[in-house]
Amino acid sequence: MDALPFGSERLLRHLNAKNGDLEEISLPVVLQKLNLTHEQFVDLCILLGCDYCEKIRGFGPKKALKLLQKHGSIEQVVQHTCRQKHPLPDNWPLEETRQLFLQPEVAQMSQVVLEWREPDEEKLVQFLAREKHMNEGRVCRRMEKWRESRLKQTQSQLTDSLAEGSPRQQTMGEFFRVKKHQSKVRGEDSLCRARKGQAEPQ
Repeated sequence: MDALPFGSERLLRHLNAKNGDLEEISLPVVLQKLNLTHEQFVDLCILLGCDYCEKIRGFGPKKALKLLQKHGSIEQVVQHTCRQKHPLPDNWPLEETRQLFLQPEVAQMSQVVLEWREPDEEKLVQFLAREKHMNEGRVCRRMEKWRESRLKQTQSQLTDSLAEGSPRQQTMGEFFRVKKHQSKVRGEDSLCRARKGQAEPQ
């Protein structure tokens, strides 16, 4: 979800190739429905809690949204709310957190080289189990299930290709059915989430 305050205009979540459903969140629609600028949306995310600083105690989604719509910024919200009910965290890096969202350091595309290859299972286990302290047995069992799934998929694709007479890569549309509907927002605190199986009209 951090992709939204960082400025990603379209976020796809919960991709499920089995039944073709997914969830789509459009940032421009979110901002329009919530009546916020991108900077105010970042302030809303900070008020509700993020990875880079503590939140102000006592602000839920509805209250934080209403106050930001009325006052326009965290500084103005702070001026117009009770400090006893909503104390500021100690050493609160508000401006630094804003800058992380609004002006992040990003790598240039020319510096990024992406390769699609089979995963190195030994390194995955090393990373997940020994560096990130996940249960090694569980990681190994998941890798085994993934390997079996990959084998079945490869065999199925090979069978389909032979039946059609030539190899063919599946298209995105074969994984996910496209259904065009208007997205809806239920309640002011909603982040304009398209319901499962719906997409914003092009």
